[in-house]
Amino acid sequence: MKLSIVTIGQSPREDFYEFFPKNTMLKIEQIGVLDDYENSVPNTTTDDILVSKLKNGIQVKMDKDFVIDEVKNIIDELDKSETDMILLACTGSFEEIPSSIPIVYPDQLVGNVIQSIFKSQKVLGILVPDKIQKKYIKNKWDENGIETEIFELSPYKYNEKDLNNICEKLNKSDVDYVVCDCMGYSPEFKNRLIKKTNKKVILSNEIVFNNIFSILS
Repeated sequence: MKLSIVTIGQSPREDFYEFFPKNTMLKIEQIGVLDDYENSVPNTTTDDILVSKLKNGIQVKMDKDFVIDEVKNIIDELDKSETDMILLACTGSFEEIPSSIPIVYPDQLVGNVIQSIFKSQKVLGILVPDKIQKKYIKNKWDENGIETEIFELSPYKYNEKDLNNICEKLNKSDVDYVVCDCMGYSPEFKNRLIKKTNKKVILSNEIVFNNIFSILS
């Protein structure tokens, strides 16, 4: 079995490795939207952006339309390969892309899981990388019937002061659960957030990888 992971940044995403099962026979490849770019990407021209990182760890922001076009090209090539499943490693909302190979869209997977469990929750906290995304993310979760309070802190670009500031905001809020709505938030980040707040923290990437590997392993 082979899993192809399409990241919207550069590959490989070494931060994904800790989610991979040990001693697995599953073949895993990573392909990045920005693999053919050096350390720069086209400037954003809209507020409809996605956030990722380069191999050197630098955060990048990209127009969603640019990402969609690049992802479609990658999937067209993967369709000609012998891979068994494609993971589009981004929690942004994407229209389904034609493919003969099953594609996992984290936005749909995470949204369905959260909706089924937390729809009766009064308010759900959502953490996103950039403040520009707050309106879009609010609308996205509204469509799932979930009332949210949106917070922003990039998993790729923050310091201790930034972390303390967001924890203070979370502690002043009425939310009990916080969903980290980006594939870049790490288990280490989750643990630090839990220690500094009285909130329960959910990682989107944990939901995604746990489900995928339970199917493929």
